[in-house]
Amino acid sequence: MSLVAFSSGMAPTENSLGRLVGKINWRINEVDGEFISRSTVQSFVQAQPGLLLNHGNDYLNYQDDWYVLDHGNEDDPELGFVLIYYRGQNDAWAGYGGGTLYTRKKTVPREILERVREATAKANVPYDKYWKVTDNSCAAEGDPAKLRTIYAEKLLEQAMLVNRQISP
Repeated sequence: MSLVAFSSGMAPTENSLGRLVGKINWRINEVDGEFISRSTVQSFVQAQPGLLLNHGNDYLNYQDDWYVLDHGNEDDPELGFVLIYYRGQNDAWAGYGGGTLYTRKKTVPREILERVREATAKANVPYDKYWKVTDNSCAAEGDPAKLRTIYAEKLLEQAMLVNRQISP
């Protein structure tokens, strides 16, 4: 699960570029049913309408360019959305990219889907071809004690197998 909270922003003025600061939180499922939680803060500068730049980062020296393909209903918790297509590079990878549809709902509201499809088609990244709907509900994986037991048994089996291969 990933959650983005845009904590502050500043609209562009005659003398300064617009700015946006977002904190991104996500959880990674562990094999034993537990989660690892991570977060980062990203700062963007609005280079022009619809283009947010996140450059000059220390970690992996990455830079992301976010293109706002569409947005709407921001004040509506049911239908509010922001559609982002991004391109970037870092020390390990030049030219990565993808997109995210940010909503407050666990699923894409049907009422905005056609608008999202039109926006992605205009950007030459058709929704039904390049976009994947994910389940961001972070549902429980099951009983953590049972999952840890299964995980421990697998580790024990692997250790015994390695030990047999090493022993004369």
